Amino acid sequence: MVQNTQICRIEIPYSDPVELFSPFSESPFAQLYHSCPGADGGGRYSFLMLDPFDYLIAKNQSYRTRHSTGQGSPFQKLKESLRQYAFFNELDEDIPFCGGSAGLFSYDLLHHLERIAPRGEDDLNLPDMSLGFYDVIAAFDHAQESAWIFSTGLPERNPIQRLGRAQERAEWLRKKLAPNDKPNRKVDLHFDKLRSNVSQSEYETRVRNAIDHIYSGDIYQANLSQRFEVEATQTIRAYDVFTQLLAVSPVSFAAYCRFPDLSIASISPERFLKIFPQMGALSVETKPIKGTRPRGKTPAQDEANRQELLNSPKDRAENTMIVDLLRNDLSKICMKDSVEVKKLCEIESYASVHHLVSTISGNLSIDKDAVDALMACFPGGSITGAPKVRAMEIIAEQEGLARGPYCGSIGYIGFNGHMDSNIAIRTLVMPHNTDGQIETLYYQVGGGIVADSDPEMEYDESLAKANAFFELVKS
Repeated sequence: MVQNTQICRIEIPYSDPVELFSPFSESPFAQLYHSCPGADGGGRYSFLMLDPFDYLIAKNQSYRTRHSTGQGSPFQKLKESLRQYAFFNELDEDIPFCGGSAGLFSYDLLHHLERIAPRGEDDLNLPDMSLGFYDVIAAFDHAQESAWIFSTGLPERNPIQRLGRAQERAEWLRKKLAPNDKPNRKVDLHFDKLRSNVSQSEYETRVRNAIDHIYSGDIYQANLSQRFEVEATQTIRAYDVFTQLLAVSPVSFAAYCRFPDLSIASISPERFLKIFPQMGALSVETKPIKGTRPRGKTPAQDEANRQELLNSPKDRAENTMIVDLLRNDLSKICMKDSVEVKKLCEIESYASVHHLVSTISGNLSIDKDAVDALMACFPGGSITGAPKVRAMEIIAEQEGLARGPYCGSIGYIGFNGHMDSNIAIRTLVMPHNTDGQIETLYYQVGGGIVADSDPEMEYDESLAKANAFFELVKS
């Protein structure tokens, strides 16, 4: 285990990371995790990542890294890799991420954790896990309006060589991020053939089927979704799609990821898991969203929608069910009696919707780490239902397709053991064809179904959650 805390850091001018990242957005494993300043949700930092020294891509029981291939659980391979590079970071506990693994955990990783049948048709054949291991990153603190480059020198082990590499890599990234005079311009994007994989009547039938399961005593709640797709009528740059989505819906847990065969643009408002130091221990926090209303067209209508959500017995019950589920998930990896509900059913407001959000936290057990937390809580309870395993079985029966990145998670696990991640909702999935171009874009939305759900209203709620996507693709 590497315990040297000699991290090289360089202060750089504070600027907009979305603009700064643009020239590198098509580089392999280029990633930007962005918290829009002022957005609800509690985000504060943005992290820019380029040129990882290693990667981990997994599908089913197979995985590959830069130097090897193998069979087995990608979670265990990730745990082994992080243990190999772990260090204790005493330099910048206020900056949560100074280097580590970062990327995509697809929903279908659940099959490494639970036996769920039937398995949905994997029509897109996308990776289950796609991560880079970053020795050097740029961090932006929007509260302090400061920015830093952190460089660990990994994977070098020799202290002298490691320090030399850390300095060299920090200077490399500083030069790459030097301001340029090329102004960003809005690119006109054109799309055609917008469609869903289900009709309104089919979606409402699935809702009624879920309600039947609830009345039969199988579940209390299940999250059902529909998947929209649209065709690009021109050669598009995935990052232009991301920036235009972000302009429509600024959030605290946005992410852009460029993987070898896939680009992802996520404008998620929801935190999945955060692990951070607090009073000499590591704390775990999750912030499930359950309950949605559209923003009003006038201030009066907007406030009426907000109050309706805040006072809705149905939505509060739905949220509370998931809070109980997540308290149970956290109890698997937290110290006894440390799990508590910090906030219950509070309102957060975004560009197109109001949400009910709760906050649950606990103290991580000393024999557990971030990968253990991920395995105990994945997928997030807010996008499965309760009880979780039976709800996931019903989702598979009703939806019939593998979810892929949708309802998985995007985030980082630092070499210092810290973690932050989103729930991959409001997430646009853009597979690359054999020429590396994007032909079809996929955007999936859904909602939690409970006993008194109205099928038509559930369908309308799913459309409200797709507003940013509809704004993007409209002619």
